[in-house]
Amino acid sequence: MTMTALALALSAAVAADAPVAQPKAPKPPPPPHENGLDAARAATAKLTAGQGLAATLFACEPMVVNPCDMDIDERGRVWITEGANYRLTMHKDWGNIRPEGDRIVVLEDTDGDGTADKSKVFYQDPSINAALGICVLGHKVIVSS
Repeated sequence: MTMTALALALSAAVAADAPVAQPKAPKPPPPPHENGLDAARAATAKLTAGQGLAATLFACEPMVVNPCDMDIDERGRVWITEGANYRLTMHKDWGNIRPEGDRIVVLEDTDGDGTADKSKVFYQDPSINAALGICVLGHKVIVSS
């Protein structure tokens, strides 16, 4: 037997004894946020703010989902780009979380209590996938996606 044949025979024997790699089971989709407000309040309560500051909750799910970027306009409204469908192409087994596409949402605190109480969808389309930039300039909105 030649050295090459011996090496091939040993490789085949080692390969036969090696454990066969099992394919990984697909990850299940993330759980729906059944009560986003309670979870958000609990998470906010764990924050430690600097001296003289307070950490408060302005908005949470379902009003806004997976925020990617934000800007505040001259009227104090908060503009949010969302990424609900971010990386779904890597998790095809999850299905489309939001088939109608990601959104740009405008949140407003109409009663001045520091919490958003009004939400308006400014734009939504499947062509937006986790827009990572938004800039509100008067009557113009610049979005980078």
